[in-house]
Amino acid sequence: WALDDVVNSTEVLRYERDEVRKQPDEGVHLYGLFIEGCRWDKPGNKLADSEPKVLFASMPVVLVSGQLASDAAKGGQNYSAPCYNNPKRTALNFIFAVDLRTEDPPSKWTLRGCCLLTSKDV
Repeated sequence: WALDDVVNSTEVLRYERDEVRKQPDEGVHLYGLFIEGCRWDKPGNKLADSEPKVLFASMPVVLVSGQLASDAAKGGQNYSAPCYNNPKRTALNFIFAVDLRTEDPPSKWTLRGCCLLTSKDV
């Protein structure tokens, strides 16, 4: 693969950190992420509205790898959630974007300010 033809590929897995038994053939497992502005619906494997009065929710393990840009366009409807290293959302704190499966229009999650965080502390 030419590096110019490769993009990040993310997939939210259906298990938690303590359920990981082996490392993936390609990519890395990320754990310890929090989601703000919405929540991850594990049974439905998609974004869902936040629970009342819950600001942050834990995310399951996320698989991050690479794939050809031409293959990335073939996926279903996703919201490209920004991932920051703390709740202070600035360009300096931006890490990368994570594609999250959704049945709603991605604009719904943009308007709600949905993002991923590596830390809840400022």
